[in-house]
Formats: sequence, structure tokens, C-alpha cells
Amino acid sequence: MAPSVDVCGFAIFTAERMARDRRLLIILLVAGHMALLACYTFPQAIVPERLRVLGQLYTRPLFHQQWLLFAPDPPVCSCRLEARVGTRGWADIDHGPDTYLQRRSVQALARHVQAQVHAGDTRPTRELLMAMRTLALHGDFEPGEGRIPPDVAFRLVERCVVDPGRPLDREERVTALYAP
Repeated sequence: MAPSVDVCGFAIFTAERMARDRRLLIILLVAGHMALLACYTFPQAIVPERLRVLGQLYTRPLFHQQWLLFAPDPPVCSCRLEARVGTRGWADIDHGPDTYLQRRSVQALARHVQAQVHAGDTRPTRELLMAMRTLALHGDFEPGEGRIPPDVAFRLVERCVVDPGRPLDREERVTALYAP
């Protein structure tokens, strides 16, 4: 059925035409969705590069699954935080009692600082800096009235795998952290 034309020459769409257009739009959206999912799922050799990139841009924000919960990949870099108190040499900030909880908290702290460094920021947040200072000075410095805490410098030491075929061969990277 052709749309009727009003006095000014504009087409007047009937409810039947609008329902048909709505159904066509839904079919096109579902077909496009399925095509983009197929471009994401199929092997690289089958899908042209441009379509594969479009499929990734569409699918990853919506449906990408991080399987790290079930089978985590080992970290490429091991990291630790070191501190230099006053004129002493560099030492791990983990020098307190060797307990599981202590090791886990220090490792989590080092991972947070590592994430900030990889984001381009060598100045830890105030909370991280307070935790780092507390761990570095634990047992060595008891603040008393009128005592000034010593200067503490921090650095992040990463030992990264260079060749996945030889995971024991690691390159050491040291990043000085700005700690005012």
C-alpha cells in the first residue's frame, strides 16, 4: 500500500508502514549484531582485517571475558618496593615479621605502585605513600614528641621476563618514586 500524500506533498506514513519499518530495523540490528560477533569469534585467516577490528571494537566492551579468575597467567614482572632511610642503603620495605599476611599486603602495595608507574605516574598517592612509610620505618623509628622522622626515599624494582621461552632470565628495571 502506497503512502498517502498530504496537501504539501509530504508522505503520511500509516501505522502499518511504521510497524513494517520497525520490524525491518530490528532484523537489521540483530543481523549486524550477529555479523560483528562472528567477525570477533572466527579465526583471523577467515575474516578480513577491517571487519575483525570492527568486531573487536564492538564486542570487547560488551562481551569480552577475563578468564584470569580460572587460569591466571603468571605475572610478567615481579616487583618489590625498596626504601632508603637516611643514609642507609636500599632495603625491601618488607623487613617486619615474616608472616603470610605481611607478605601479601606488601605485594599488593607493590602492585598498586607498579600500576601507577605503568600509567606514567611516579608519585604514589598519599594513602600508598603513608603505607610505604609505615612499613619502611616499622621497628626502626618510634616517633616521639619533638622527633622528626628521617628522610625516606622509595624505588620500585621490577624483574621482568624478556623471553617467555626462558622465564628465569629476567631484566631488572628500577624506577625512583617521588615521595615528598
